[in-house]
Amino acid sequence: HYYNYFLDGWNAAQYRGGRFVSEYGFQSFPAFTSWPEARSYGQSELSQLINHRQHSPLGNEPILQMIRYNLPLPTDASGNDYWPELIYLSQLSQAMIVKTETEVYRARRLEHGT
Repeated sequence: HYYNYFLDGWNAAQYRGGRFVSEYGFQSFPAFTSWPEARSYGQSELSQLINHRQHSPLGNEPILQMIRYNLPLPTDASGNDYWPELIYLSQLSQAMIVKTETEVYRARRLEHGT
């Protein structure tokens, strides 16, 4: 399995080919609508909840970095739209990373004698 959480996942040149790839991807935040209790939270409470639910030892930084590479981060962290926008951007970034990596593996599927 190849994971590199700090390179631009939209850049196809960074992916190595593999004889067999069984797992790949990138983390995003869950859909805002999947957290019914969160919609009534203030920004501070929502931030605490999202940080509490993040179990990666790297925290949310890899997600934020992937967004930064190709998209503008929301600027007003205290605004009501901050988390819905950030969640959407994380999912957009995740989709582009999975798309790019899938295209690389499909294009290189015959390069390693398979």
